[in-house]
Amino acid sequence: MRVFQLPRSTAQDVDKLLGKRGTPSDRHTLAREDLLAKLASVRQRLSSKSCAWDEITAMTQWVLGGILGYGPLLGVPSPADLHREDAALHRLLHASLGVRSTAERVSFSASRSVGGLGAPLVTELLVSAVAADLQVLLNGTSQAAEVARDSLRLALHCPPAQLHCHQGMLLSALHLLAGYGLYLSLSTDRFICRLLDNLAPPNPHPLHGPYLPTRFQAAAQFARCSVTANAVRTAWQQAIAQGIPPNRWGEAIVWRNLLPEHAPVSHSACATAARKALAQSHSDWLVECSIFHVPACPVPDEEWSVQAWDDPWSPGCDLRSNHLLSPEPPGAAYLSHEDQALYGDGGYSPSVGATFCCQARGFGAAGEYWNTSSWASRMLSGRLPARYGWEPSTIHTAELQALVCSLRFRAMDRWHLLVFDRSSLAHALRVSIEGSLHQLLALSCCPLVLHLKRVLQQLGRHWTGNAPSPSWRQHQEAFPQHWNSSTAIDGRPVVTSRIAFQHQGVVGLDIKSHQSGPPAPFPILVQGNEVQDQGCDAARRLPLPGNIRVPSGGPFAWYSDEGHMVTSPIRVHVRNKLRQASAEAWGQRAVQGQMPRLITEVFRPALDPALYTRCAFSESWYRWALSTDHTPHDLSAIAFRCQRAIGGSWTERVHAHEDVAALARHWSQHAQWPSTRTCPLCRSGPGTPRHVVMACGALAPLVDMLRDDIEAELQQVRPFDILVAAAQKWRTHVEPSLLPAETELYASLRQPGALHAELRQFSKRRAAALPAVRVVKCLLLGLRRIRFEYQARLTAWLSLCRAALPPPPPEVAAEQAGAPSRDALQAWLTTGSGLRSMQELRWALLPPRAAVARLQSAYPRSRLSADSLLAKLFENSGAVLQDSPSRASLHAAAVHLPTTNHVLLDLWRLRPSRAHDRAFPLPLVPQPQSRALCFLQLQPSLPWAMYRRVPALAPDLLAHLQAASTLVQPGAGSAAALPPNLRLKHVRRWTLAFIRHHNGASVPTLQAELRREEPAADHGLVDRLLLLAARALCAEGLARLEHDFLHPLPV
Repeated sequence: MRVFQLPRSTAQDVDKLLGKRGTPSDRHTLAREDLLAKLASVRQRLSSKSCAWDEITAMTQWVLGGILGYGPLLGVPSPADLHREDAALHRLLHASLGVRSTAERVSFSASRSVGGLGAPLVTELLVSAVAADLQVLLNGTSQAAEVARDSLRLALHCPPAQLHCHQGMLLSALHLLAGYGLYLSLSTDRFICRLLDNLAPPNPHPLHGPYLPTRFQAAAQFARCSVTANAVRTAWQQAIAQGIPPNRWGEAIVWRNLLPEHAPVSHSACATAARKALAQSHSDWLVECSIFHVPACPVPDEEWSVQAWDDPWSPGCDLRSNHLLSPEPPGAAYLSHEDQALYGDGGYSPSVGATFCCQARGFGAAGEYWNTSSWASRMLSGRLPARYGWEPSTIHTAELQALVCSLRFRAMDRWHLLVFDRSSLAHALRVSIEGSLHQLLALSCCPLVLHLKRVLQQLGRHWTGNAPSPSWRQHQEAFPQHWNSSTAIDGRPVVTSRIAFQHQGVVGLDIKSHQSGPPAPFPILVQGNEVQDQGCDAARRLPLPGNIRVPSGGPFAWYSDEGHMVTSPIRVHVRNKLRQASAEAWGQRAVQGQMPRLITEVFRPALDPALYTRCAFSESWYRWALSTDHTPHDLSAIAFRCQRAIGGSWTERVHAHEDVAALARHWSQHAQWPSTRTCPLCRSGPGTPRHVVMACGALAPLVDMLRDDIEAELQQVRPFDILVAAAQKWRTHVEPSLLPAETELYASLRQPGALHAELRQFSKRRAAALPAVRVVKCLLLGLRRIRFEYQARLTAWLSLCRAALPPPPPEVAAEQAGAPSRDALQAWLTTGSGLRSMQELRWALLPPRAAVARLQSAYPRSRLSADSLLAKLFENSGAVLQDSPSRASLHAAAVHLPTTNHVLLDLWRLRPSRAHDRAFPLPLVPQPQSRALCFLQLQPSLPWAMYRRVPALAPDLLAHLQAASTLVQPGAGSAAALPPNLRLKHVRRWTLAFIRHHNGASVPTLQAELRREEPAADHGLVDRLLLLAARALCAEGLARLEHDFLHPLPV
């Protein structure tokens, strides 16, 4: 006899469940910490690799979506942690796009069809994963599902005071989802769900933006298993036990006697909500009976029977669905012994909505079997409500309703031929019979799909296989190629008929509607489909029924959002909710949100920024490129900025840079400008992004050149008159085919098959708009060059303005006004955070400007000037790195020029007429030595100076410089061989100063410069330290590495 000893475990021993760490007493704390660590690790990896914005969004979905989607009910993070991760993701996207961190960020999660980035959020991914996993668990048939339903049943029916005893995985998930407006409801509890929805719960917490704990908790208290819900449910159960009829549930006195003493809701509010719930239930039932063409009386009970707790898929649980799907009684023309086919079709128009029509039609008599119908049943047709549950009624809803309603002409243990003209219905038929629970809940119009599943299961239970085969079935078995046919239309094969479904006597035939050639497979089938089309057209004249808030049927556990049943897949619903909320929040931005407000006037297929990540151009467009461009061009960042009016203008520069704003205020007073926002180049209006391209006279020649090139590019696509006519037609009526289809990515790297299918569909839907996108690419390339030239002229103007203006007088009053700020800053410097900041500044040894910026970011409430902040820094034992003397700047050169301010300020007005044929007129200086020296000093600050040859130095000046160089003596100890002491912090500091001084540099250039400055250091060490320094700068958000070119980012 063998003896086995199992190791004992205590309540604090760490083990793993579903691959997640935990203890027997707490399965969530360690799993939550591990999940947050994984999220931070992925984010840091994206930051260290300097990923582009589209790479960040893809990795968020593919990697983080897979991490969050595995076992999401274990270790659910708090909402505050989720929104903190989203904020960090937004900072990464801002840095990858090269925009300031204060720019709007809500459009990151807006749909790409309206100009957003379509970025998923950590909050959205986790909420959708928890919602999907919880719905599958409660609707399942496994042992774990039974345990979960029993636990939830005990929690639902316990008194409110004992609810804390049932806290665990299920209640935590319900609380999280309720905070975001998703209330998991049960079909055995439909009246309470309607009542709670009518108690006017507050607006839920949005999936984007900062975390607001008060708003989250206010929405979470209306969860279906909470103190409020259990108090109402206890009172309602007592009313049923006392035999109080439903028509009295709307009386306040009933609830006054039944509600618990300390219930968080009043009896009058419960009475009002009960009346509304009963009215909504009755209205939904009348509309459903009208579209299914069944009598509304008697009214079955809306609540499912208690048997559903044990078997949620039992056919006898839902009495209302059984009544709606009852077989149509045979009429005078309905001969059950003859061959027949069941037809159904749907229609849709934006003005009328969705309509459907279905009927049973017999085959012809002898000799006319395939040509004409010998009889037809009554036609069941109607208009669908505008909203069927949460989702609006579409053409797919109408087709599915027609298919389900046509099965009311069914007969048990008999062959049925279903004729329809929509391929997606075949997929719904297969999934309803053979699909898993995951696949079933992933279909849209879930109540109708489950109605279809219920009918097919009923036919399958009564199928014996002994029914005689009708003639059409015998022909299918003998000649299958006749029923599966295709034809060529416009050079491509199109399926005209196919047998799409077969199961236990039910055969689904998918035929092409509106056939132009010979009818396939037979005239009688095509004729029956056309009759249903005519029935749909006739149904448009019927009155529009009211919306159905909670349809009959559906799964045992479903979600309610704003009082409507969510009938689409929950992941799709959460993603669409995020997209809509982000677009609405984006439209509320006064300046940067103009695009979503004018979305109906924009050509939407060309708004996706991902279309411009890899752009190639012909040689004629190379003159619009920049010297730092790489092939292929990435214009997604400029598309992002143009759609939001960010950057490239004078107003943006004044807003983002305090020194420029101070100079603008000083100059506007000196020159008597109407406002500091006035464009300094033309002075004709505010220098907004629109003004730069549309109205600035300084750039008018360049803008005209771009217009000519764009017109030439358009005429290569179509002739000019055709383009004008198409534009006029588009302005008056937008074709639905031109609107972009909403394409989303839901799969992760854990699902490679689904991921590849989504990417293929994503690429296929983009192909239709490629000609228009090509023109927009050229336009973006030209706009970027115009904005670049505008900024170059602004830089020159600012330098000349600083040289022309006299030094400002000492601002005694301002310093006195800033005394409270100085005292507040001194008080902050004595706190723990202030002392840590001072210690960091002493060790970092930053340049003065960087030290001031770091101090301002650490204490943003300070309003002191840069000099005052430096003085305060020195008073508290701070230290800065004094820059080494460099060549004279434009300011220094302009001060020593023997000319007037009028001549200096005329420099920026002398702009070239062509973008690539520039000339730089020098000031009138009598001495040639001064002229050459002036040009050499002005050259680094003037971008157009590179196109002109540098004037030669005078011989006497050149001789003087050569003689001075011979007098230079090496310093003491210059010949001593000292071991190099090159460290990472030195290389990082040097790299940051170099790229800021030169406005970026490539990695080979940095390596060559560092080797030249440190000749004694090992070249391998230099290269390795430089790469580490570049990664560190990118991780800190101070630089961005793109194609081996290190760009500095604004502090």
